[in-house]
Parts: sequence; structure tokens; C-alpha cells
Amino acid sequence: MKLNHLYFRGLLFIIAFTVCSPLYAQNSDRDLFLDAEARFQSGNLTLAMEQYDELIRKWPDSPYSGDARYRRAIILYRTGRAKEALRAFETIEKRYRSTKYIAYIPFWKALIEYDAKNFAKAYQLLANLSLNSLDEGTHQQVLLYKGKAALALDDTDQALEAFESLYNDRSRRSLQAETEGALLVYLSDLYSRLGKYEDQNRLWESLSKDALKREIREGLALRSAEAYLALGKSEKALSLLETLSTSENREIAGKALQYLLSYEQKQGNDEAVASVIIKAENLLRGDPKALAAFWAMVGSATFYEGKLDLARSYFLRVLAIAEGNTLSQDVPIYLAEISWRQGDAKKA
Repeated sequence: MKLNHLYFRGLLFIIAFTVCSPLYAQNSDRDLFLDAEARFQSGNLTLAMEQYDELIRKWPDSPYSGDARYRRAIILYRTGRAKEALRAFETIEKRYRSTKYIAYIPFWKALIEYDAKNFAKAYQLLANLSLNSLDEGTHQQVLLYKGKAALALDDTDQALEAFESLYNDRSRRSLQAETEGALLVYLSDLYSRLGKYEDQNRLWESLSKDALKREIREGLALRSAEAYLALGKSEKALSLLETLSTSENREIAGKALQYLLSYEQKQGNDEAVASVIIKAENLLRGDPKALAAFWAMVGSATFYEGKLDLARSYFLRVLAIAEGNTLSQDVPIYLAEISWRQGDAKKA
């Protein structure tokens, strides 16, 4: 009787082991995948890659295999192996279409093409994407890169459409901080290039300035000041320029001072002109290169206004300040052109 009891217990163990083995294997690939996902999300790409590779090797027919291959392709891209990543994404499209990430693959292929400067391919991939099938963050990145690719192709209409579409989304959904910063820079720069001054100022006035990084805020403010000047709204422009003229960024400060000087020259306000010059020399004197760049910018603008004598005086300041290796190649050319126009061919 005791022997039969032991036999019966052994038989139950064998049955239980046989029934549970597939379940155990299934749980193992699931656990490994979830662990790899946690590593991936935390940024530990090396360990995540090892675990995705292990899953693919041990359980090639796992329901998680396609997703693991997708994550693996992203890691290849993020670690600088773009060609391998592209091949991996293409393999997934052909053989692992059951992955829940299949709709995202054209986006990653577009990034690879964009990085390789294949802008037409990148744009086409992005233009064909169905935005409704993507999560919010990827949706935003698609529009941003679509605009960037169009801009690289010099298609300003399509670029503007993509950037404005993304910008208008702000009223319905918040943008990721990095995406918003890049968008504002591209959109503002495009408005400036296209002479869309009203749009430029509407953009500036709609923003929460304190929430922006200083380098982004100052760049936007400078282009907005330019737009205010173009629209004759000098009071708003001068207020921005006065603030920007004390920026820690010498390039921003120099451009703001240039605009201030040009404005006061056009007004015929000699006292204000002298004041701006003194301010520029005081603010930039610790940085001869920045001061020389300021006078070069002012000289160039004055040259195109037809004020040749005044332009020469500014370019001569550059020669007096700049050292040989920091002197802009344009300065001697401007001086020669001024001499030529004034009939002094020998000096030219």
C-alpha cells in the first residue's frame, strides 16, 4: 500500500512537471523581456542589448521576439551603428510584422536617412507615416523632423507647415521640453528668413519667457526685436535690444548693439550713437575678438546703406583690434571695394 502511494505521488510529480514546463518557459521569456525593458527604459543599453540577444537566442519563436528585435535595433541606432540598425529594422518589417511597434519603424528609418543627409528619403518616410498610430512623443518628433528634412531640401512651405502644425498642437497637448526648444528655434528662424514679422512677434508674445532656456530665449528675442524694427514698433524693439546688449553671450550682445547703433544712426541721433559705441566698447573690451566682430557687422550693414566713409571707419577699427589670425577675410575686401567705389583704384 505504501509502495502504491509513493508510485502515485511520483506519477503526479511527472504529470505536473510535464504540464508546467511550457508555462515555465513562457514565463522565463516574459520575465527576461520585462527585465530587458526595464534596463532599456533606465538607459542601461549595454545590459538591455545582452538580455534582448539572450531572449532571441533562447526563444526565437517567443511572442516577445519581434519586440525584442525592435528594441535591439533602436539600441544599435543610439550607439552609433546606423547601418546595422537600418538592416535590423528592415528585417523586422519583412519577418516580424507581429511586433506591436511595426508602425514606428518608418520613423526610425527616417532618422537614419536624415542623419546620413538623405533628406529626400527621410522626408518621404515621414510624410507617409500615419500619425494617429504613434504615441505622443513620437508624433511630435515626426513633425519636427519632417520640418527639418523639408528645410534641408529648401522646401520652406512644407517646413513651415510641419513646424506650425507642431506648434499649434501646444494648445491641445504639451510638448516635450527638448522638442519645444528645437521647434521654437527652427520656427523663429524660418519666420525671420521669410520676412514673416507679424508671425514672429505673435510667436514671441505667446511664449512663457521664464520657462525657456536662456540661449533659446535670447535668440528668439533678438529675432523678435528685428521684426519689431521692420514693422516700425521701435519702442518694443529697443526694450528687447537694451536687455540683450548686456547678454553673457557675446555674439547676442554684439548683434543687439549693432541693431541699436544702426537704429540710432538712421534717426540721426549723434548723442545716442556715441552712447551705443561707448557701451559696446565697455561691454566687449575684455573680448577683442567679439569687439572686432561687432565692428565688422556694423561696418557691413553701414556699407550696404551706402555710407562708405562711415563704413571705412568701422572696418579700420576692426584692423586696429583684431589680431592676424582672427581678422575676418571680408574686412580687407570691404575696404578695397570702398576705395574702388570712391575712385581710389591704387588703394583698392
